[in-house]
Amino acid sequence: MQSALEGLYDGQSENTTQQHHIYLEPGIFEKRVKAVATDKVKFIDDVLNSIGHDKKGQWLDVGCGAGEMLFVAKQLGWKVRGIESDIAEANFVRSLGIHVDSEYLDPTNCRRFLDDVGIISAINVLEHVADPTNFLKMITDELDEVVIVFEVPRHPSIASLNAVLFPELAFRHIYPPDHLHIFTEQSISKMLEDSNLEVVGSWSFGQDAFDFFNAVGASTGIVENPFWNSILDICPEIQEVIDRNKLSDTSLIVAKKKICSIS
Repeated sequence: MQSALEGLYDGQSENTTQQHHIYLEPGIFEKRVKAVATDKVKFIDDVLNSIGHDKKGQWLDVGCGAGEMLFVAKQLGWKVRGIESDIAEANFVRSLGIHVDSEYLDPTNCRRFLDDVGIISAINVLEHVADPTNFLKMITDELDEVVIVFEVPRHPSIASLNAVLFPELAFRHIYPPDHLHIFTEQSISKMLEDSNLEVVGSWSFGQDAFDFFNAVGASTGIVENPFWNSILDICPEIQEVIDRNKLSDTSLIVAKKKICSIS
């Protein structure tokens, strides 16, 4: 399985994910920095400030993609470094003046990458690895102190319902063969417990409403018109209601390693 997964994400094989063809389009990086990365990094930075975690050590982003998170973190004063297996995306990150290694983080190289690390982020990564708990344990077993940030697709959510109602249009949230896991609150808690981590901040959000109405439109052949556009325009307001009721499709978790007490 591991070799098949690596082939999917190295950007070289015919079965590679198509994401880098989108993320590296001219102008997309700037839009993603503004619309996606900035609020996430500021949220993480605020959480760390609230627990007295200063900017010591590097911010290591595993699976950093086109580097949006690291770009914003660097602007906020972090020393940054990325790991990205997709060669095209890694080269793009390097063009931003950010150090990135084209490898997979695994037990054979973990110690080398974790030197001088203060925070590790894995944004939209854990759903892609065969054993996410062992991935986190690999890190926490190596470091006495560490903050790990991860973002994963969650269930139950409107996006999960959307995939049931319109299975032929399932994408992003349930995205085979990319996504091996969808996480519940219980599975996240179990994973953190087994990895000796505790939550210090969390944020649930998504684009369930927009995905749902797009699926409705695509499956029924609705053509663009003022009425339909007015419905799509209020998707952000509908999403706020979904988020408040804990039915959003994404969880961003900030966790730190538990400090063992000596009796």
